[in-house]
Amino acid sequence: MKTILCYGDSNTWGAIPGTAACKFAPDVRWTGVLQARLGPDFRVAEAGLYGRTTMWDDPWEPWCNGLETLIPTMMMNSPLDLVVLMLGTNDLKTHSAWESAKSCRTLIRMIQGQPALFADGMPQVLLVSPPRIVRPLSATFAEPGARDVAAESEQFGVYYIQYAQEAGVPCFDAASVAVPAPAGAVIEGGGTGDGVHLTAAGHRALGEAIAAQVCAPFPAF
Repeated sequence: MKTILCYGDSNTWGAIPGTAACKFAPDVRWTGVLQARLGPDFRVAEAGLYGRTTMWDDPWEPWCNGLETLIPTMMMNSPLDLVVLMLGTNDLKTHSAWESAKSCRTLIRMIQGQPALFADGMPQVLLVSPPRIVRPLSATFAEPGARDVAAESEQFGVYYIQYAQEAGVPCFDAASVAVPAPAGAVIEGGGTGDGVHLTAAGHRALGEAIAAQVCAPFPAF
């Protein structure tokens, strides 16, 4: 059985838009869709955390630094065959899309430096550029002094592809298949959008796209 670790933030955790602590059912989340598409020969390990950054400390949520928890999470789920990395959205509260992409390169290098945690000793990573942020936004991304996060998020794809190529790993742009609903918009299944979190339809599209990516760049699977 192949093990795929999905390491991300609230969009990997499965947060329902417009809520603070509610998540979609396992089969609705993109990780669950990925599991269903890949079948019983794969184990998809979901490791999403609300508020997680790439490698930046949040003074109000100090446990959300993605760099500090990456290796322990890999160890808990090893042996691994692939790590799917999708982080950067929460960085935009205080940092740029370029900084997020460069930080992901650091995380990729950390993963590549842990061959003992991979079943065949060959670390494999799929970098996913996060979905863009859509105006209007929830209050979380409208804090005093915050940059124009919606405009900044549109640069994710450009920089992530650049640093993925530098690190020698494939990259997929989530924004090409899934876009959050703006704050206040009525979404599928009830509730309202918040401009940041994916709808159920977005999760379905992303899960199906990632399944295709997993099989394309990694033919050994």
